[in-house]
Amino acid sequence: MEKDIPSFVKHSQHKKYLDAYAEKFELRKYIQLNTLVKSVRLSKHLSSEEKSQMGVSRKFIVEAMRTTMSGHAYVTIHTFDYVVIASGHNSKPYVPEIKGIENFKGKIMNSKCFREPNTDYLKSKKIIVVGSGFSAIDIATQLLENPYLGPQEVEKITIIGRKIGFLANSDDYSSYIKSGKLCLVEGEIENVIDEKSIKFSDGTVHEADTLIFSTGYMFNFPFLDLEKDNFVDFDPKAFRGKFMGPIYKRFVCIRDPDLFFIGLIDDSSLADLCFELHILIIRYLIEGKLKLPSKDKMIQSFLKDIDDLRFVYQKPLDNFKLARETMDISYWREIKEWVNEAHDGDKEKGKRFEEMALKVYRKMVEITSAGNYLSYKKYDFSGMFIEDLKNSVDFI
Repeated sequence: MEKDIPSFVKHSQHKKYLDAYAEKFELRKYIQLNTLVKSVRLSKHLSSEEKSQMGVSRKFIVEAMRTTMSGHAYVTIHTFDYVVIASGHNSKPYVPEIKGIENFKGKIMNSKCFREPNTDYLKSKKIIVVGSGFSAIDIATQLLENPYLGPQEVEKITIIGRKIGFLANSDDYSSYIKSGKLCLVEGEIENVIDEKSIKFSDGTVHEADTLIFSTGYMFNFPFLDLEKDNFVDFDPKAFRGKFMGPIYKRFVCIRDPDLFFIGLIDDSSLADLCFELHILIIRYLIEGKLKLPSKDKMIQSFLKDIDDLRFVYQKPLDNFKLARETMDISYWREIKEWVNEAHDGDKEKGKRFEEMALKVYRKMVEITSAGNYLSYKKYDFSGMFIEDLKNSVDFI
């Protein structure tokens, strides 16, 4: 990788890093692309006919559809002793039901589909962004002060969400708020009045040409038969489709500990570090270097996680959401300690890396907690990294 890359990389640079990583560690031979996983089933719950057809030899049966370069598709059957589900959680958007939405005649889209800030449905338009999380703020930032294209031609951006105080008090957006180009409303949409008019829960009415939903995502496991195999309890209609369990340490399936879920931790800048540790733990569990507690103890741990969530959030809306600083740092340290029981890495370097990472993390929290996301995007974090800690192959 080139050395002088910004703290906030473009998607092309991110992809280049992944390609370089796969090439350096010769991973491509283990990766099967152009493949859709249709089902992951327990072989013991298959019918005799299904077992005969599939040639069952291991615990899990994975049915997949492969597509050739010519576009021909065919089904393949694989058997495995372990399965790691790493399909993430930012794929199926949660879109709230809004009364009268059929009356709106402008462009309706989800933040997931946001690609180019200078498209026709954004240029010189009045835009309402529903939600006040990271993606909502990022969209507003890309339109107001795009780091690559410059400020975009938008007439007005209105962000409506349950928590907007940190933005309203920020220095970065004060000039836009004062000029009326950015409007912040705490609440939610009450109903759509007509083709352009939308009423908010505070009683105000706002006009929009484009409506962007930035309201988060739902878990989605269409390849699991949860009724027959009962890996986890999951109801897509409950808790906005963001609650699942029982799960140990937020990645081990308690009912079948040979099944793992990677990539579901949310609302933490330490998430990627945690995913790396999850993968190492899975490896050491399979190798027998680490052991899981009894199922009873894992259930007790899961229930404690739920109690902690109720204390922080008042309700277990998302049991993979780790509140910044109050939950995620302790969680990261906990699973680091678990990995270190089997990992032979340089412990001294690992400790120094933790100190460095938390220094970067707390600087990020300091800036974003004040609502200064424009400053956050421009901040150069590279000076905070220590040269001999840039390669984490020999430590965690």
